[in-house]
Amino acid sequence: MNQAVKTSICSALIVDREAFLWECFAQQVPDSIREQLRTCAPAAAGVDEQQIEQVSRSLIHAHAARASAASLSASLAQGILRLFTIPVEYAAFVYEALRLTQKLLYLHTGMRQEQLLSHHQLSGYLYIFFGGTLTLKASGITLEVLIKTTLRRFLSGRMATLAPIAGCACSTAFTCTVFLQLAEAFRQTLVERCAQQQEYLTIGCTERPAIQMPLFVVEEA
Repeated sequence: MNQAVKTSICSALIVDREAFLWECFAQQVPDSIREQLRTCAPAAAGVDEQQIEQVSRSLIHAHAARASAASLSASLAQGILRLFTIPVEYAAFVYEALRLTQKLLYLHTGMRQEQLLSHHQLSGYLYIFFGGTLTLKASGITLEVLIKTTLRRFLSGRMATLAPIAGCACSTAFTCTVFLQLAEAFRQTLVERCAQQQEYLTIGCTERPAIQMPLFVVEEA
């Protein structure tokens, strides 16, 4: 894989902290706060907490909508083709969660981009975000298949064509619900930790990076 491809993949997966915060608040806050956003969390820089909450909730719904759209597109496939679209659906779900996790960390903590990408920090936060997500997602796909099979069995003729539609609707709604619940739980955890002024994070590294309001601790053995 050449360097250009690697750079393109990284730019697609990694959220640039400064550009992201600038996009969120540049038009709503004075220059003094914008300058402080380079080095500290939005709340510490002086951004109103309600404004931060509004932005984070809006982002959660936007990423949930994109994950749901991917689920809808994938679940439209029928028969054997559905097996090939499942990995695509999973990948879209993980991608949206990956991007959203970074954005929520930048909004609610003083986590810097270079800190997030070092010492396995991002993978640790993703583990917290996901929890049982992938298992729940698998349950949603199973439920979709069961609904399609059941409806086809009890419906006949033209009515049987409603089975795939019902299955798609179920899969999409399930994806959206799971994503929203887990993202909101992650956001609320960050908010509570910041309110409690707790510090908890270092993942197996000899030098502990100075991170405001980290989320977990894994000490080096």
